[in-house]
Order: sequence, then structure tokens, then C-alpha cells
Amino acid sequence: MIQRHLHTILLVSLTLIVAVYLIKSIEFYDKEQDVAVSKEVREQPFLATQTLLNNHDVTMVFEKDYRRLYAKEDQGITPKVDDTVILADAEAAISSSFASNLLDWVEQGGFLIVAVNASDQSDSHRANALIRQLGIGVEWVADDFPLYSEYEQQMSDMTDPHGDPIQVGLESIYRITFPKELEPFYSVSNEDGYTFVQFDRGEGLITLMTDVEIWNNWQIDEYDNAILMLGLLEESDTVYLFQPVERPHWFTLLYGHAPLFIWLMGLLIVLALWHVGKRFGSVFEGDQTDRSRFSEHIRVAGNHYWQQGKQTTMLTEVRHTILQRISQKWPNVSGADQQKVTLLLEELSGWPTDTIYQLMFDQKELNQNQYSHCIKGLQQLRKML
Repeated sequence: MIQRHLHTILLVSLTLIVAVYLIKSIEFYDKEQDVAVSKEVREQPFLATQTLLNNHDVTMVFEKDYRRLYAKEDQGITPKVDDTVILADAEAAISSSFASNLLDWVEQGGFLIVAVNASDQSDSHRANALIRQLGIGVEWVADDFPLYSEYEQQMSDMTDPHGDPIQVGLESIYRITFPKELEPFYSVSNEDGYTFVQFDRGEGLITLMTDVEIWNNWQIDEYDNAILMLGLLEESDTVYLFQPVERPHWFTLLYGHAPLFIWLMGLLIVLALWHVGKRFGSVFEGDQTDRSRFSEHIRVAGNHYWQQGKQTTMLTEVRHTILQRISQKWPNVSGADQQKVTLLLEELSGWPTDTIYQLMFDQKELNQNQYSHCIKGLQQLRKML
């Protein structure tokens, strides 16, 4: 009986040993899975910033058109003194009246943030009256300086509104320039120039940044970008972010709103090409070996004589050639006998008598369309002989 208990103990011990070994041999790992970006995130790149501000009781409103600001209609936006306005594209068009209203609001105590972005080294802000009135511009970094990629981006060393040091990804390939008479309230720069500038205007404050993309959904959590954003915006009641969307090409807009007009214009172009080709023969050229020199003369000279106002010369020359062929083929037919010539050509072609007479002997003045038909008819008679 003792031996049976011993076997049981050994079996349980062996089972425990195997179980512990199996458990320790199991390896756990995290599986990475790419999740597609939602449509809302794609359409609104600053959605994360909005969520973060909402947690601090600040309302963020997105707009895609600068013209909504100070517009007179019911949908217009008039910011209050405790609000913040962010203009995310300095290359967008801003009128002089719009710029004056915005600067008046700043002087009353408003907080304006302008992204001084640029896509060209000259005339990037030619349509922006606000940039011109402030005398702001950009200066591009020399070509011999290395350009940093997204993962090798240099940081701007600055302080938050509380005076604590932070690092923000504001480095860019250009720097902000401003007139000497503007004394910055706070600025961040390096050997290449300024990337962040603040200066007072009346009771308000204007902030210039090389860009505001550091606050989008993909960069808000990098470095201290969120700390800077909260330090600048958390005291506001409402933040208006204006990010104009590039308008589609005029042809795309026209096709989207008036497709029938596109089809109509295409039809008119086709008819115009057909009309040009119809004047002196087919648009498609046939076998060149089947054409005589006289046919080429008819085709080329017809248009030339018409442009030179010598239609009668052309008609006389072709008619004379036909009469010569008739005399050669039927010597007893006199070229001066119009009746005999008309009857002979009527029998040869099967055309009505009036048509033959108009082609060969009518002397009335013809318009361009009638002249073209007459030349083509005479050419057909010539080929029949």
C-alpha cells in the first residue's frame, strides 16, 4: 500500500514539473495591427487638438473659408475679445478690409495666431493684405544647409507661458522676417532666424509661427507641442481655426456643376472641325496615288482664291478646262453652244439641267458656301469626262 502511495506522489510531482515547464516555455508577444485612419480624422487634421481643448473647457471651431470671418450675412463669425483666431495659411487671399477688421479686433484685446507658411521663395503672400500691412515675410535657409526629415527634425528651444523650458518642432526651411520697428514681446530664433515671434498690438497680442501643423493629429503628441498649445490657448473661451481648402480646378468645378455645358462645347468643336473639312473636300485624305495634279490644284487653289477675292478667276479656269475636255471628246460640240453643252453634261452626269447651268454658265455672285459647292460640282464633272 505504501508503494501505491509512492507511485501516486511521483506521478503528481512529474505532472507538476511538466506543467511548470510548459507554462514557462510559453512566450507572449504584442501583435501590431495597422488601423485605417477614419474619415473624420482625415477630413479634420486638428481633431486631437479640439479634444484636448475641450477637456480644458475651451471650444474649438473649425472653418475652411476666411470669408466667414466678419461676414455680414447670418453665417458670419465675429470673434469676441476673449477668443483666439488662428490663420493656418498665410498664402490664402485676405482683403484689405478683412485685414483692417482683424487688426482692430486685436487692438481691442484679441489674440491672433498666424502661420507664416510659404511654398515659394518669391511672392508667396502677394494675395494676403494682412501680411503686407504687418510687413511680415519669410527668408529661406541657404541651400547648403542640410534639410531635416520628419524623424530627424531639429527642435526649437523655447519656454512655455509659465517660463518653463520646452522643445517644440518648429524648425522649417524658412524663417520669419518683420520690420525693425516691431519689438517682439517674445521670440525664438537660432543662427538662421526666427521661428516664433510675439508682439503686442494695442491691448492684444499677435503670434507668428512658421507653421501650426505641430498641433495636428499626428504631431500633437511629439515633443512638447501640446504643452505650447495649451499654454497659448487654454485661457481662451473659443478658438477659431481657419484652414482654407484649395479649390478644385475650374474645369472640375464646371464639370461638376454644369456637365451639359462641357458636352455642348465638345459638340460645337466637332461641328466646327467638320465644317472646316467640308468646305473643300473630306477631312480624311484618300490614296495620294489616285489624285491628279489638277485635283490637288482644285483643293489648294480653292481656298487661296477665295481668301484673295478671286473667285471668278478660279471658276473661269475650271469651267474652261471642262469645255476643253468636251471639245476633245466631242469635236462637233462647240464650247460656245451652252444648250448643247448643258444637255451633254446632263446626259453624262444625270444631274438636273438647272444644276448643270448654274455650275457651268451662271455668273451671279456666290457666297463662300455656294462657291465651295460650285467648285466641288465642277470637279466632279471634270472627273466624269
